[in-house]
Formats: sequence, structure tokens, C-alpha cells
Amino acid sequence: MTHVFADEQDLRVPPVARTEAAIRTLHSVIPLTAMQPEFSAEYVRFVRRVRESLHPRGSHDVRRAWDGDFQFEVDLGSQLDCDLYYGFFHHAAARALFLAVLRPCDVVVDIDANVGLYSVPAAVRVGPGGAVHAFAQTPTELALLTRNVQLHEVHECVRLHAVQVRICKGITVTPGGSLTPYVSAR
Repeated sequence: MTHVFADEQDLRVPPVARTEAAIRTLHSVIPLTAMQPEFSAEYVRFVRRVRESLHPRGSHDVRRAWDGDFQFEVDLGSQLDCDLYYGFFHHAAARALFLAVLRPCDVVVDIDANVGLYSVPAAVRVGPGGAVHAFAQTPTELALLTRNVQLHEVHECVRLHAVQVRICKGITVTPGGSLTPYVSAR
């Protein structure tokens, strides 16, 4: 019988999996840093820099992430999606409040739907008698949003829009499915 030391056993785990486990540990500390705001912001930046060495922004690596009762396909090349994948969703309290005020048959407009972190739970909350208008800003977001809507079977009340929306003294919509950035001359 051979004895396997913990360090030797860890070497059997692929390097990417070990790195992802270390990043999850770093992410688990983030809520504890909230008590010291001057440290918290710097720590979050540090964790994201470490994480981006494995998942650079703009790269495309689609994975599944859980957020409470919801599972989402996310792109680890996106900062928000990568945060969610590693268990850090800093909008959780705001989203919980938002969802708490929704009632069946309400109409919701999500102008930066990303992968559906608000749209999908909102669709579940408003039900088939309501409507959620989800605006995807990029083709990648639209593809992931579409898959997440299908995954949660809420397509009957989610209306997907491939339209980039920017707020500049009101709401400006670039129609026709154009996903080019809007620049205001004002």
C-alpha cells in the first residue's frame, strides 16, 4: 500500500481546476471585506486581476453558474459573468428588492439584460400573464440570454431585443438590431 500525501494528490488535479479552486477561495473572502470599505475595493480589484490571468476579458469561455435557484450559462470573458461563476454577485440585494416588488402580470423592461440575471427571475415572478422586455447589448449576450430563457422555460413572457440602449438625458434606442455604440453629439 502506498501512501499519497495531500500535495501529491493535489498534483493529480488539472492545473486549471486547482487555479479555479484557489480563485473561488479568494472570492469567498470578498463578503468579509465589506466591513472595511477601503480594503474591500482594493481586494476585489486584486481578485479580479488574479482571475483575469486565467479568464482574460474578451475571451469566450461559456460555463454554467448557479445563483440561488437559477442556473445561467455565462461567458467567463465578461467581468459580471465571471463574478457570478465564482460566486460573487454584488447586485444580489438590489435584485432581491427588485423582485420583491414585482407582481404577477407586471411588465418589466431590462435595458442591459446581459445573460438574464434580472430578466429570468423577473419572468418567473410575473408569469405568463406578464412580460419582460430584455435588451441584449452584444451578440454574445443575446445568444446566452436566449439560452438562459430557454433553460428556464420562460420564453412565453420574455421578449428578446437585439438593440443597444444607452441613457443620455432620457432613453435612446438604436433600432434595427444595430449593435454599434451610440455616440451623442450633445
